[in-house]
Amino acid sequence: MLTTAVQLSSYAYCDPTTYFDMNYPSFIPTYKIYNRAHDINGLMGYKTDEESIYISIRGSQSAVDWLMDDIRISQVEYEYCNDCHVHSGFYAAERAVIDDI
Repeated sequence: MLTTAVQLSSYAYCDPTTYFDMNYPSFIPTYKIYNRAHDINGLMGYKTDEESIYISIRGSQSAVDWLMDDIRISQVEYEYCNDCHVHSGFYAAERAVIDDI
């Protein structure tokens, strides 16, 4: 599972315009995740050898991303988990794309 996570994470750092053109071993991309305001890129797809759906979103890569989301180190409650907290910048980014996913 860790190998799969690392492999799929590396795909999210590729040029998003090539997500559907790349040759992935046993992975079929089905949806490009993108939000310009939060500088989010990623992809969702199906891993055929595991019969599993994966979502992979790249981490911070631009100054905009760092300034808008990462510099805020406060945590907020995460509504989908009891007594859980999440980085406020990550939460804002997640909220920006979750409805599309």
